[in-house]
Amino acid sequence: MTANRPAPPSVDLVRRTTDRRVTDALITSASLTRPEIASLVGISKPTVSESIRRLTERGLIDEAGITTGGRGRASRRYRLSDDIGVGLAVYAGPLEVVAEVVDVRGEVRTRATRPIGLTATPRQLSAILRSLLAECEAAAPGPVVARVVSVADPVDREGRTLAMESSPFLTAPADLRRSVGGDALIGNDVNWAALAELTDGAGERLNSFLYLYLGSGLGSAIVDEGRVVVGGQGLAGEIAYTLTRGPGGRGMSLLHCFRELEFTVGSSTVIDADAVRAAFAAGDPRTEALVTALAGSLGSSACMLSPDRIVVGGPWAGAPGLIPRLAAATEQMVPYAVPVSAAEHSDGAALAGARIAAADAVRAALHRAVA
Repeated sequence: MTANRPAPPSVDLVRRTTDRRVTDALITSASLTRPEIASLVGISKPTVSESIRRLTERGLIDEAGITTGGRGRASRRYRLSDDIGVGLAVYAGPLEVVAEVVDVRGEVRTRATRPIGLTATPRQLSAILRSLLAECEAAAPGPVVARVVSVADPVDREGRTLAMESSPFLTAPADLRRSVGGDALIGNDVNWAALAELTDGAGERLNSFLYLYLGSGLGSAIVDEGRVVVGGQGLAGEIAYTLTRGPGGRGMSLLHCFRELEFTVGSSTVIDADAVRAAFAAGDPRTEALVTALAGSLGSSACMLSPDRIVVGGPWAGAPGLIPRLAAATEQMVPYAVPVSAAEHSDGAALAGARIAAADAVRAALHRAVA
């Protein structure tokens, strides 16, 4: 009896695999010669040449000049075509809306900003988004194949912002897909900031961590098994609502502690970051109650989630002495060691995460085109 042998891979599969390896090599560099690609990918020069021919005919690769000088013949250089597309990364939050055109390598090709109020209506934000995206698309070197939006408010799994007590930005629920496109990936700014830390920040080498974001709003994100966990309704990490110890030892939500200590802007839920930083710099006694409240919420969350580390980021995470005091206070709340450290991304973390996701989406679109 003849043993069953696995069927050899089809010619089309081999070609697709080769083409993907060639395009992946070109993602790593602005341009490469055929010998350089062959060396990077580990396949023969004739095979690389055939792949380049196919990819050039399909408009995925362009010639990028000639390499001259040195010994041997001059070599043509190749690069990924602008026609493979770009992504748009957007941050929308108090005071500013920012949009960036991001290429397949994650490099910013164009950036545009618009001022906005400390709070805004959905109509106001929608008008700004349409204007910004039109400007960026007009300046983009290729078609827009992905849109990623980071917004400073709670966002459900369908990408809709929700009006909750701790929402620091929009005054009413909003479906931003009407402004940015139905295929847009829309998420909470804290989750995008956690993605930035997971990809190339303090959490890069960690399996799981709890990310605390201290900005105009209070937020946290849960990273487990190398991914950001958003929960069944998309609202995991709403730490502002956790019960903690407030001024005078009273039990209250973390957000109410900030109100009681007069660290919010007027009667709003917006955290006054400048006031918090100034209080820590001046040794204001209110900071003791603030650290205790933050540690209470972090300790409860850590006991439930058992993270490898707590990473603290956001615009006022660098307030003088905050993190060491917070680490010491949290240690008293958790029955086992959970290190507390500063995030590597600071003010621009939420946009950095959206930028990473946009570049990933452009690469995914390229891989689909190759396949």
